[in-house]
Amino acid sequence: MKTITFGQLKNITILGKNFTISVPFEVIDSSLIGQPEQESSSERHLLIVSMGDMRQHSWGFDSGGPSLKKVLFELGRRYVEGLIKSSTLPREYKIVMPTITVATHPAEKCPFTPSRIKEPTEAAFEVEVEKPKIGFNVLTPVREQITS
Repeated sequence: MKTITFGQLKNITILGKNFTISVPFEVIDSSLIGQPEQESSSERHLLIVSMGDMRQHSWGFDSGGPSLKKVLFELGRRYVEGLIKSSTLPREYKIVMPTITVATHPAEKCPFTPSRIKEPTEAAFEVEVEKPKIGFNVLTPVREQITS
């Protein structure tokens, strides 16, 4: 089990570009919380999440604001959780989520109610890491492999 703790979210949008936020986060093995090695065992990262103009407007976030920041945080949090679950979180400090667009998120309405999203600052979440699969791929019969 891993624990993710998020820090202060910042709007880093550059004028004329996609709405973009950054949020620092730490990842640690949950069993080390409160232990002497907690600080040295924490991985620190910075998550960058952005949304294209068309997706922003079609979901009703024309002026950006706190609701859009919360939605971007929730999408980014889920992205990071997926990386941790699959043990594919990069070692790099800066993690850039692919831009949220009409193509990547085709739902006509925003899937979240912003008021129900936890405030990012100091938000902590636990994630179960998937155990690696071991063994052989048995989808192709051995006889087929030999004759191919």
